[in-house]
Amino acid sequence: MTTPPPLTERLDGFLVRHRRRVLGGLLLLAVFLRVMVGMELAGGPLLHVHEQNPASDNYFFAQWAQHLADGDWLQRVPLHPMTAWMRRVARQVMNEHPSYPVDLGLAKDTAYDPRSMTVALWDHWLGGPTYFQEPLYPYLVALTRAAFGPAGAFVFAWQLALGVLGLLLAYRLGARSSARRRACWPRCWGSCTRRSSSTSSPCCETRSSCCSRWR
Repeated sequence: MTTPPPLTERLDGFLVRHRRRVLGGLLLLAVFLRVMVGMELAGGPLLHVHEQNPASDNYFFAQWAQHLADGDWLQRVPLHPMTAWMRRVARQVMNEHPSYPVDLGLAKDTAYDPRSMTVALWDHWLGGPTYFQEPLYPYLVALTRAAFGPAGAFVFAWQLALGVLGLLLAYRLGARSSARRRACWPRCWGSCTRRSSSTSSPCCETRSSCCSRWR
């Protein structure tokens, strides 16, 4: 009586034979789940959180994206958040060292306006027009706003779409990696057979170590 193959081997065989159907089912499931998430978002406040909390990253990213979409695509004008704690830090510096902005060349004398100097100080500390954070996401949001308007739903839409494409990318990478490994086993086995007399050969220790020599 023959012993049935392990469950993992049977599962692998099923996935290989029906990989297109499995991938299609996973993609449909991913789309379905994201449609459900989109419907849930449409009825809640999350689409508008960037408008209601000035201290949040969402608010600053929205301001940053709108600044870019308004025409300053190379961000030549300094732009960064200005939260309550940042204002407190600047005020404390000006109170303890009134001549500090003058020493930096930001004011002619100590009769400067503290409110505007707060922004000038942080512009100086953060490097002027230097990007405050990695700019890829704000640029994507800016392009979305330029094409479709400021509604946050459009941003969520392409984020959800990227999640589905990420599943397809993971499948393609896994298939390529699996194909590469399957291609290296025959060469690896032949090499190990020819060197069977050398038990200390690293090619004969494990399949993974042998396969790594053929990558």
